[in-house]
Amino acid sequence: ELSILANSSSGTYFHCVVMTFCPFTISLVFGMILGGLSQLTSRLPSLQQENLFVYTDRNIVQVTNMWMYILLVLIVTIVTLVFQRKMTKFPPGPIGLPLIGYAPFIDTKRPYKTYYELFKKYGDIVSITVFGQRFILINEFNMLKLTYSRQSCIDRPDLKSVNRLYDIDIKGVLNASGTQWSTRRKFLVKYLKSVMDNRLLEESIQAEVDMLMASWQRVSVSGEPITPSKEIISYVFNVTWRMIFGKRVSAKSRRIEYFVCNEATEQIHQINKLFFHGLLPKWLRDRIPLQVFRILRDTKTHLKEILEDEKIEARARLDEGRPPSYFLDYCLTEMQEPSTPELDDFSDLDIQELVVDLLIAGSETSATTVALSLLYCIKYPEIQETLFQEIRKVTGGEPIKWDDLAEMHYLRSFTTEILRKTIIVPVGLPRTNNEALIIRGYEIPKNSMLFANHYAIHNDPRNWEDFSFNPKRFLNAEGYYESPGQGYLPFSIGKRQCPGSQVAKLEVFMFLASIIQKFKLTAVDASELNPEPNPGVILQPPHYKMNVQMRDTQII
Repeated sequence: ELSILANSSSGTYFHCVVMTFCPFTISLVFGMILGGLSQLTSRLPSLQQENLFVYTDRNIVQVTNMWMYILLVLIVTIVTLVFQRKMTKFPPGPIGLPLIGYAPFIDTKRPYKTYYELFKKYGDIVSITVFGQRFILINEFNMLKLTYSRQSCIDRPDLKSVNRLYDIDIKGVLNASGTQWSTRRKFLVKYLKSVMDNRLLEESIQAEVDMLMASWQRVSVSGEPITPSKEIISYVFNVTWRMIFGKRVSAKSRRIEYFVCNEATEQIHQINKLFFHGLLPKWLRDRIPLQVFRILRDTKTHLKEILEDEKIEARARLDEGRPPSYFLDYCLTEMQEPSTPELDDFSDLDIQELVVDLLIAGSETSATTVALSLLYCIKYPEIQETLFQEIRKVTGGEPIKWDDLAEMHYLRSFTTEILRKTIIVPVGLPRTNNEALIIRGYEIPKNSMLFANHYAIHNDPRNWEDFSFNPKRFLNAEGYYESPGQGYLPFSIGKRQCPGSQVAKLEVFMFLASIIQKFKLTAVDASELNPEPNPGVILQPPHYKMNVQMRDTQII
């Protein structure tokens, strides 16, 4: 089903030959026409002397000649593209326009909607060209699983705009490639597993949940409405901050918190523009500045200053002989005594980029999932009541613990369905193939951009009987939770799938279950309860308002 292009049949050679000479033949024919027009223009002075043309006629011919050149160039380009698709085994897709390709037809706010329509029209694999770059949209689960399992399809493409943003080779995990990516990812996964095992993460979440409960209890007395999308992210952000530094955000660090909880939410919408910006020719890219560059650079500069102060405290903890517990402690220990030879070059810059990855990726997705879950609880009060009854039965009114989740089958099915229905990351970050491939008979040239179309897979009728929201979808006949099978990938798939998926699940469970246990939620304005998320690479919950009312503790 998937093979290296070099191993394909000899017919590929024929296709290459045809593709080489067909455009040449077309260009030759049109070149002869253009040559005739040029000769006509050169003869205009002599024709004018013979009174065959007046001056106005000459201007008309010159203008006509210019537009004929433009028209014929467009025709040659389009015909060449048509021949390319006909004579090669390239995946199907729309032609687009010369030079800029399909870019004008992509909804930059909701590109996943455009890609979904292409999936419905062209099938499981679709190709488009944007500013000369090949996009391969993979829309079918098994095809995606097979493709992303290949070692040659792990790296990120080299986006010049992102390189410009960092001004250096990309560090961290999210956008890195090769050994840089694999070694840092292993290091991060090892740390995340440790905080899950030693309950440090659960303790951090519980501390923030308690603070949220106290805040909302005061609000319930005053009767003021709450905007969950703005409230929850601050507490989730502080969970991540505790995990990194061992404490809540200080006054000096408020700038970082404001960026992640406010500006990052807005600037995440700019990432689509940033991506397409990187595909532009350099001369044009440099003339179209993006505000996101300045904001991210300023924030990273501020974060660097904070890290220097936090390192002093972390080194003091380590000098006291205390084992590393927080992420910064782990990083400093790794710099002093690398656990593997591959991490000999682990540096301050690595720490900075890994912290950025954790703060943004670790806060946005979890907070968005909780906010969307609460929206569905308000929109469907019967679901909220069923969740409450299950939580009361399992906990008996005691604080929520991670171990309780195993017995909350309806809640597990509900949150799984939220992730299926809302698809917070509708299109995966791009990957590239460092060798030519054949996927189901289609030839994929080297260095194409590969996109996992999560939205199409989550809306594929071959995977799901219906697309309507159903919180019982993942319950069996006995009412027990069953893990989803084919067609479910909220955390992507393959070796680059989200390394913090278990952390995200724990955060969502602890916050959601605690809120439903303590408060009854109602809508301020039912017309605001539109479950369609706001656009972005990470979809954002709508800014709806809700009322919170403390539940009667005597019935818990």
